[in-house]
Amino acid sequence: MNGLDPAAAPDMMVDVRNTFGLDVAMTVPAFSRPNEYVPDLDTAYVFRPRDHARDSRGFAHNRRVLIQGYHGTGKSTHIEQVAARLNWPACASTSIRTSAASTSSARMRSC
Repeated sequence: MNGLDPAAAPDMMVDVRNTFGLDVAMTVPAFSRPNEYVPDLDTAYVFRPRDHARDSRGFAHNRRVLIQGYHGTGKSTHIEQVAARLNWPACASTSIRTSAASTSSARMRSC
C-alpha cells in the first residue's frame, strides 16, 4: 500500500497556533507519522495569517479550499508547507511538476 491510500485518515489533532505560528485558536487534523509523499519541511517559510486562517477552517471542517493566483505567487509552496507540518501526503500533477515557473512543486512527488 502506498502513501496515497484514500482510506488513511488523520489520527491526531494539532494546535494551529503552535504548529503554524499564527494567532488562531483552532485545531486541525494531522497524521502522527509522515510517509514518502509528505513534502520536506521548510523551517524558514512564513505563513500569511489571512490565507492560512482560510485554509485551517477548510482542514478543521473537512471542506475543500480553492487557492488561486498568478503563477509564481506561492500557491504550491503554501500547500506544500501546510502538508509538511501536518504530515499530510501531497503530490504534484505532471503539468505542475514540469512548469518552469514552479520550483516548489518540483520537490513534491508525482501522483
